[in-house]
Amino acid sequence: MSRIIFLPVPENFLEQFKSEGYGFTINSKIPIPVEIPGDSEEVSLADLSLESIIYGMLHVIEGRDVKQEWLDYYSGLVLFLCPDILTKLKEIKGVTIDDGSYETALNLVKNGEPQKGLTLIKSFIENNPLVWNGWFVLGMALRLLGRQADSEAALRKAIELGGNSDEVRRELELAMGNEPRIKV
Repeated sequence: MSRIIFLPVPENFLEQFKSEGYGFTINSKIPIPVEIPGDSEEVSLADLSLESIIYGMLHVIEGRDVKQEWLDYYSGLVLFLCPDILTKLKEIKGVTIDDGSYETALNLVKNGEPQKGLTLIKSFIENNPLVWNGWFVLGMALRLLGRQADSEAALRKAIELGGNSDEVRRELELAMGNEPRIKV
């Protein structure tokens, strides 16, 4: 589970945008929301990725629990940092899992036939590479076949594509050889 924290704007971030004339003004009075893993105790600005900042802003925009001025600022900053985000969102929104091969693969994996499910889910992913659910089923099948490293990579891809659910995180813990802390 992740959480959002608000951090002051780093000085080097301010300087970079001032000196290079990007066309977007960084407001040092508005803190930057950052998504961090829920079990992190300390946060280092040096360790933050652009993705964690963008995810943080998107979560805050979705929750709408800050001042409208901040929402407008975060929306503008996300569009500035990731100008093609609207196109990517439209692509993702247009993809569905109505394909019968997904359901069949899921059922095969859950019913103890991971090799058969693996073949079907690979085909599904070829046609739907942006659907996190396919990567999740791939990760389950690979784990059941003893391919832990490949399973872990597939499950991380599922999370990257938006499948940040307890079920996916639990499966990732199993792939990593850990006793799951998350119960589903």
